[in-house]
Amino acid sequence: MLKNFTFYWLDGKREVFEGLSPADAFTRAGYGQGASPALDFWDVGDTHNYEWNSKNRSWDKIKEV
Repeated sequence: MLKNFTFYWLDGKREVFEGLSPADAFTRAGYGQGASPALDFWDVGDTHNYEWNSKNRSWDKIKEV
């Protein structure tokens, strides 16, 4: 069964891809091993738990209210 995975890039871009695993989703999206260094991290599901901090050029976890 295919699942969603959210990919957070080092440039502040966020994308959701579908696959059997994060690696499969990455490949199905057309990315290869060469793109991996530009990826900051991934998360399971279509998540919105992080926001891009352009000053620090990093992803900050959104605090739960």
